[in-house]
Amino acid sequence: MRKILVVDDELSVREALRIILKDTYQIVVMDCAEAGLEYLKSHEVDLVFLDILMPGMSGLEALKIIKARPDPPEVVIVTATRTVKNAVDAMKHGAFEYVTKPFDVDEIKL
Repeated sequence: MRKILVVDDELSVREALRIILKDTYQIVVMDCAEAGLEYLKSHEVDLVFLDILMPGMSGLEALKIIKARPDPPEVVIVTATRTVKNAVDAMKHGAFEYVTKPFDVDEIKL
């Protein structure tokens, strides 16, 4: 089964993504970028859902670190901050997709 890492400081977002995707994927959830990066040091995942604005390290900083790895997973940025700058920065640093909260269930499944 393919594995997805969800990194978001909001419990409701982590749980929503877990519930939406659990029937098709193995889901691992982390509440901060630092924990997500630590997990990735010893585990492979197929996809990362990553929030941009979190306490401590931002999702954009984490995205840069993830994408610098050999054979990095795809990263989908999930954020409530709907700015063109954030979207451009995320794509510039290798994000596969940019999804805004609240998100559409069908969009997440795609």
